[in-house]
Amino acid sequence: LAMGVSMTADQPSGVRLGASAGGNGATFVSFVTLDVPDTGSARKQTVTRGPAFNAFVTEVPQVPDPAFLTVGGEPSSRALLRFDLPEPIEDSATIVRATLELIPQSTILGLPSDPAGLLASALLADLGAKSPVTTDTRFIAADSLPIGSADTVRLDVTSIVRLWQSASERPEAVFLSLSPEAGSFTRPVFGSTRSGAVGPPRLRITYLKPFPFESP
Repeated sequence: LAMGVSMTADQPSGVRLGASAGGNGATFVSFVTLDVPDTGSARKQTVTRGPAFNAFVTEVPQVPDPAFLTVGGEPSSRALLRFDLPEPIEDSATIVRATLELIPQSTILGLPSDPAGLLASALLADLGAKSPVTTDTRFIAADSLPIGSADTVRLDVTSIVRLWQSASERPEAVFLSLSPEAGSFTRPVFGSTRSGAVGPPRLRITYLKPFPFESP
């Protein structure tokens, strides 16, 4: 037995169905009546089967543009951002606030009733696409994405930038990802250093210079 499920709507919409990998996949239940000659009675038996294969397909698969930073989607995409703090800030400045600014390529599409969160996570080591990220929530910046907006997206990454300053062995980089990962209808696309008209990510830092005690 093979079945397919689809949906249509007059406006952007979506539905989530259970899957075998999540332990809530579809089941097929069949009821069988057995006629047992030796007793003359009828016994009812229920046969339940789970799917041997379950997956989903998209009508128009989307291929990420390498000139932009795509986050989310299927397969789920992450974006690696590397920065280089100026030496005077890295050595002795007091960081008051650090804000990561991302410029969307166009209006962020999604479902208003199903907001997605954007995460910026500090790296434990810079190994490119295979870089491990921290699980310490102190160094993970998170905020919801504004659906239907093309305004600049801002994340407070003060704790992450302070970490770069205090631990020189930590790479000055973050990974952007969506929450829930591979489980959202939102797929933001941001400008990069290769995107031309759409500006690249920016790190805006407010800081205090050290007081010149040695000066008269």
